[in-house]
This record gives sequence, C-alpha cells and structure tokens, in this order.
Amino acid sequence: MDFQYFVAVTGPDQAILSKKPFPVRIVFDTPQKRSGVTDHIEEAIPLGGRQGTDLNIVVGFQQSPEVVDFYKKSPRRSA
Repeated sequence: MDFQYFVAVTGPDQAILSKKPFPVRIVFDTPQKRSGVTDHIEEAIPLGGRQGTDLNIVVGFQQSPEVVDFYKKSPRRSA
C-alpha cells in the first residue's frame, strides 16, 4: 500500500513553520496482518532566528481530503 507521512516543525505556539510530505510503500504479503518499513530522510530546518530548543518536530500520517472529511462527519466512537 502507498502512504504519505509528514514531518513538520512547529514553534512554541504550535504554529507550523515547515511541513513536508514523504511517500512510502508498505508491502503486506498474504496472509500477514502486519508490516513495516524503515525510511531515512535528511532535512535542513530553517530556524528563522529561533533557538532549536524552541521548536518541535511532529511526524504523522498525511490523510487525503476525503478521509479528513469522512472523520469530520462521523460520530465519535466512545471508548
């Protein structure tokens, strides 16, 4: 399956200073239920005059607009 994950840099106020998506392919061989992938990236992060200790790095899966819309309209599940 093809996925996109993102790496973002946020400031102390959680404003996104930089965000870049990365494609990754994860292969699921039948009948396995789990799979994984290791990826290596190198990014130059412009600090914009800020201290590195003031920034956060956030990594997550990038969802398509259709998936985001689906979850916005779905009732929340209770735990």
